[in-house]
Amino acid sequence: MTMLFRLLILLSALASACSSRAVYDTAGAGAGALIANQISGGDTLMTAAGAGGGVLAAELLQGASADGQREQYNRGYDRGASDAAKRMYWLTQNLQQPNPDQSGGRVRRYTFPAGGEVTADGVREQSYEVTVPVEE
Repeated sequence: MTMLFRLLILLSALASACSSRAVYDTAGAGAGALIANQISGGDTLMTAAGAGGGVLAAELLQGASADGQREQYNRGYDRGASDAAKRMYWLTQNLQQPNPDQSGGRVRRYTFPAGGEVTADGVREQSYEVTVPVEE
């Protein structure tokens, strides 16, 4: 029993230098081996099977966690893209608004007569007026 406990501590210390996945797998193996050893009364085959079951349980838990993280990442990405589109929309709207600070002064309208000429085939066009706004 104490030998197994020492082995568990040693494996945990070694796994701490590795990725968190290795730490969880080692902890799962140690916990599974310890539980199986206690239940089976020290049978080595059952202890090894318990260690394998512990690794399997740790892997299943990590897989479920990775799926949740991936879903959260995708949701955040979609929200960010939506936010960027909204910002672009409002920037465009604000750029298209007239800016009262840049007004150069008053607006004068000039009206000119147009049309009323005779074409080459003898047809007289209708006359009309054109109004041009000029900002001064």
